[in-house]
Amino acid sequence: MGNEIGSRLPRGVIDVEHDFVGVPKQVVNVKRELSRLSRQVASLRTRIETTGLSAPRENKATAAGIAITTLVVCGLGAAFLAMSPFRR
Repeated sequence: MGNEIGSRLPRGVIDVEHDFVGVPKQVVNVKRELSRLSRQVASLRTRIETTGLSAPRENKATAAGIAITTLVVCGLGAAFLAMSPFRR
């Protein structure tokens, strides 16, 4: 496979300019990736700030309210289930 002119190379790259045929190294440059991600975060933060949006902040009161509401709904469900006429 790949011994004839015009035949396909599996997952290969042919770079005529640099006389390279094969599979290039797939090494991740951590510094470059971190820099790229930091730029994306900064760009998204700027876009969010310019639109006037802000992320909702969850505080202890909100978390407690959610927990209490869940308990009340489960309690009511259990009470209705216990009083159900279909219960044997």
